[in-house]
Amino acid sequence: MGNHFIDPDILKSFNPSAYLSLKDSGQGRLTMYDRRENNWVILNPYLFNATYKDGLKIEVQVNPEFGNADDARKEAEKYAYVIGQLTNRKDG
Repeated sequence: MGNHFIDPDILKSFNPSAYLSLKDSGQGRLTMYDRRENNWVILNPYLFNATYKDGLKIEVQVNPEFGNADDARKEAEKYAYVIGQLTNRKDG
């Protein structure tokens, strides 16, 4: 169970996002946790570098089961935007 079950309404669709851009970074062999298997698995995920207005930079890793780079990018953009809705400020 993830944190979204504690309070699923913390983020609203109208909350602003600091998300700026997403750059494709290819694919790379990584060890990732798969909750469906309750174990670590080795995959070749699609990788993207996301940047944010507040200076945050993260790597977004998308499971290759999404099929192709275009579909993986759509998933990465969705989550990169939501991550940008979380504040990076210490006071709030």
